[in-house]
Amino acid sequence: MFAQRPPRPLEMDKLPERNPHTSAADLEEGRRIFMGRCAMCHGQAGEGGRGPTLRRSHADRDLFRIVRMGIPGSEMPPSFAQTDAEIWRIVAFVQQLTGSGGPPEVVPGDPEIGKKVYEAQSCHVCHMIDGEGSDFGPDLSRIGARTVAYLKEAVRNPDADVSVNYHAVTVTSATGATVRGVFLGEDEYSIQLRDMRGNPRSFLKSDLKDYRHETGSLMPAYAMPATDVDNIVAYLKTKR
Repeated sequence: MFAQRPPRPLEMDKLPERNPHTSAADLEEGRRIFMGRCAMCHGQAGEGGRGPTLRRSHADRDLFRIVRMGIPGSEMPPSFAQTDAEIWRIVAFVQQLTGSGGPPEVVPGDPEIGKKVYEAQSCHVCHMIDGEGSDFGPDLSRIGARTVAYLKEAVRNPDADVSVNYHAVTVTSATGATVRGVFLGEDEYSIQLRDMRGNPRSFLKSDLKDYRHETGSLMPAYAMPATDVDNIVAYLKTKR
């Protein structure tokens, strides 16, 4: 079976402004697809988590484009395999979530102090914000779309949710020397990683004593006061 081709820009321009699939049956089918494909990142009620909250107002056409094309530079993938009708039904369900979250999310802490905590903890050594820092870890320029609870957990326990693009691997040479880094790929004969200095490395498996894929994060769990966690989260919430 051949994968569905990406839509041409012209086709996206021809989208209707209003969702043509908004019946009760469409909403139920959209809910079913959403629970299977979207809820793991955005929450079953669109409250957010690994992905941003969906309880904000969007135009139907804009939501369709986001679901179809994804968001470059983020973990939101495109959905070229789904039909237009399926995407419109997801859009219909998501639009029902707008305003369903109760009062606005409370963000404790001071973002200005949080910026200083971010710098003091040398987070820029691995992360980038607005083009400044390192791309060794995830880019945080849009991290503020995620919930306070998610960000707190990410700081306190980085192993709780590790992006597939930042899984770790450790290789051990025949002499016992180890190299740990971000897994880039492997084939029958070799394995590739980016080491802790950010350098891409490739190793022949025949030259290794062992190699081990890890489920944890390369980011250390920081033991910082609760007030510092609140402040750094407040700073990150400003990054949208």
